[in-house]
Amino acid sequence: MATKTPTFKVYLAGKVTGEDFNAVKAKFAKKQKELEALGYKVINPVTAIDNLNLNWTRAMKRCIDMVPKCDAIYLMADWKKSTGAKIEYLVADKFGLLKLFEETNERANCK
Repeated sequence: MATKTPTFKVYLAGKVTGEDFNAVKAKFAKKQKELEALGYKVINPVTAIDNLNLNWTRAMKRCIDMVPKCDAIYLMADWKKSTGAKIEYLVADKFGLLKLFEETNERANCK
């Protein structure tokens, strides 16, 4: 994991659309708890939005707005199966965020 400071913010990215919402909430909450135990401030888009009636476009606009406010993006193992997470990855890349990958436990600052 990356060197962290008390305000090091990590944005969680993973598959949400098409999944059972309760399972998604549990998956994101579990990862948030794990990262917080390591000392990170976690930005969890599922709890930040938490509105089942919000359409995908509006939800993504809110998510895209949160990404650049973070120091890193944590890409859950299923992120490549998600259009939204792929967009969040691109935003994070353009803003120079550190990228942390769950499936390989690697970090990368480049494409």
